[in-house]
Amino acid sequence: MEYFTVDLSPYYNNIGCSYPNAQGDFTGFGSSYPGEQFPQLDKHVFEVQSFPFILFARERQPNNVEFFSQRIAVPQRVYNAMNVLGASDNGSFYEYITFYRLGEATAKYRLGLSDWIADSPRFEEKEGLRCTGLCRSDKMINTLNPVIWMQVIRFQSPLVFDEILLPDNMCMHMFSLTLEGGEELV
Repeated sequence: MEYFTVDLSPYYNNIGCSYPNAQGDFTGFGSSYPGEQFPQLDKHVFEVQSFPFILFARERQPNNVEFFSQRIAVPQRVYNAMNVLGASDNGSFYEYITFYRLGEATAKYRLGLSDWIADSPRFEEKEGLRCTGLCRSDKMINTLNPVIWMQVIRFQSPLVFDEILLPDNMCMHMFSLTLEGGEELV
């Protein structure tokens, strides 16, 4: 199976990690993941359930996409599935992702992301990364173990698209996106 890791860095708009001297704000209320518990990777490629993902964490730098109707450009190819590392804050949410080809909507699929501090997934995700505490202001809270969830959306049939429209729900966050398939059009 071929995988295409999407570079989301042009779309990052949320600092989801905190460090000893740099406070993040994943939730909009001052809470965040502990950055030192993210994998420290040279090329930022992180494997979850045998799927490659790009995972980024640096002090004072955005590292995830808070959903705000962004249009994410991808190479126009044939894809079979979309794999997401993400989480919701302030509850578990689902919204519809719209796929476009040459400016025309071709399909919609539901994406559910469980709350980042949920003990178990609400939408059948797998654990991508679990931390041993969360950051709040200048302290670590060890009674909550935030998670980045891995959600897989399998398309009913192969889908050709060149753009993904995210919904407008600022409680949903995507850290990484990997597409399965990626066969070039003939």
